[in-house]
Amino acid sequence: MKTKKKKLSTFNFQLSTLFLLAAILFAGCTKDNPAGDPDNPDNPAVVMQDAKVSGTVLDISGNPLSGVSVTTGTEKVTTGSDGVFTFTQAGTVNDRAVFKLEKAGYFTLTRSCDVRDVMHIEAILCHKGNSEISAQADFDASAENTIEAGGLKIELPAKCIVKTDGSAYSGTVRADVLFIGPRDGKTVLMMPGGDLATSKTGEMMNPVGIADVTLTDGAGNLLKIKEKSEVRITYPVPSDVIDASIPLWTFDEARGVWKQEGSVTRQGNVYIGGVSHFTYWGTGTVWPID
Repeated sequence: MKTKKKKLSTFNFQLSTLFLLAAILFAGCTKDNPAGDPDNPDNPAVVMQDAKVSGTVLDISGNPLSGVSVTTGTEKVTTGSDGVFTFTQAGTVNDRAVFKLEKAGYFTLTRSCDVRDVMHIEAILCHKGNSEISAQADFDASAENTIEAGGLKIELPAKCIVKTDGSAYSGTVRADVLFIGPRDGKTVLMMPGGDLATSKTGEMMNPVGIADVTLTDGAGNLLKIKEKSEVRITYPVPSDVIDASIPLWTFDEARGVWKQEGSVTRQGNVYIGGVSHFTYWGTGTVWPID
């Protein structure tokens, strides 16, 4: 097994900066209330609502990113050379407008916000591979594997990776890991969602760290963790965090909110926990909203 290590930025988010940027990015007018059944656990109802939506997609260097597929509900557009996209409607779930951004070779990102009559969305897509904030590793699926990216450690049990239909998989697995940290104000443009909203009314996630892990086979087809398997994660404790245990969150891409899935426990200078699937996930405390 080959394990690639990459030094990545540590997490030390400044909430006041994130809140200010989120407010600017998702400025708008009167909020509408969508109908439908957003509580469906697997496929929530998406309601298309009239809205004036504009957005810009950039790469990590701040250059406009063309060829990005942007989807909201039943509508889809592709960014041009200026990285710009527009919609006259937004797909909404439970008062949230949700936009999915995809481009080959980049980490997929979902942006979301409270639905408004006028919305402007900015986002940064991060390229896969090895960089200051990402790592890539190839390994054999039949054996135990440990992937390290900076201070993050992911321990995969033997034969825990399967195809998306749940059938067995053997062969080479490629893992792409993104570790989002403060980068001169760019953090809020790279993270999923954008306003830190959770699935519970009256709270936000106060993130300690956000990461994304994607698993693919040699042809680029997605793979996943086998049902009832648990992957152990070890996460470094930032110097300003003193909690003995903090929530572990996953991002609900269909609804555009964070939801708690367990917790991580401090052991020395690391947090340790377990996850049963990979997507954008984060560790962080609960921030109450009055």
